[in-house]
Amino acid sequence: MLRPSFLRRLCRDTQGLALIESALVIPILLVFFVGLTDFSMSLFKRLYTEQVAISGVQMAISGGIGPVPDAQIVTQLAADSGLPASSFAITRWTECNSDGTKYPQGPCPNDTDVREDFVKVAISNSYQPIFKFGMFSLVPASNFTSASTGRLQ
Repeated sequence: MLRPSFLRRLCRDTQGLALIESALVIPILLVFFVGLTDFSMSLFKRLYTEQVAISGVQMAISGGIGPVPDAQIVTQLAADSGLPASSFAITRWTECNSDGTKYPQGPCPNDTDVREDFVKVAISNSYQPIFKFGMFSLVPASNFTSASTGRLQ
């Protein structure tokens, strides 16, 4: 049988309290930091993909006298980014009189129309979480597409 004085003394004892608090708080903090790291990596990959798309449009626009071939842009972007060439899609079109109607790249139907040529570079990419706990992960796997559009001079 426990004596009442022993129970009172046990309730006032605080020697192991820091260890118990640490055992409760540290796992929660670890899960938070692991999730934050995984989220940061997914955000980095998405932003990196957007930057690659922008550099693809810059390469297409900087063609000078003649347009840069799509195959050359894809090859250069794949080599620079480490992404497979199948991830890239380049679309070119012409708009006449800025009406928003897209025509295949070439002359406008009327000779008096103002012609504007455009290029769009789209990149498909995916993110697989680094930290998985069985079937559970803090950040879900995601597929995303980044695109950038530019007007050719």
